[in-house]
Amino acid sequence: MNPEITLRKHQVNAIAHILYGGNTLLAHTVGAGKTFEMVAAAMESKRLGLSPRNPVFVVAQPPDRAV
Repeated sequence: MNPEITLRKHQVNAIAHILYGGNTLLAHTVGAGKTFEMVAAAMESKRLGLSPRNPVFVVAQPPDRAV
């Protein structure tokens, strides 16, 4: 990870929970860094050899933008 990035305590805890807890709900407030937590957890699981494949993130469109 980039050494210029400093994770907050709740982000480190969330990443650990994702790696060791199985199913995880990230229900922080808007702007708390949920997307970064997901990406960091995916990078860490890849680094530790926990995921045999590359992770894929699928983001649903909001209903007002659906075509």
